[in-house]
Amino acid sequence: MNYDALKQEITTKISTATDEAGIEQVRVEILGKSGIVSRLMLDMKDLSPEDKKERGKANNEIKVY
Repeated sequence: MNYDALKQEITTKISTATDEAGIEQVRVEILGKSGIVSRLMLDMKDLSPEDKKERGKANNEIKVY
């Protein structure tokens, strides 16, 4: 997963949202139950503990971005 590209995609989606409803839609798409962050977290289940630590840190960075 290219996290820099994901951050850029999030930034683009937020900047193109034209109203509050559009921003809410972006929020749900990124942070919602079936959102990007949830899928990233689910993908971690098969990783080694060392990889989980590294990937978890990157995933959390996306959450607060």
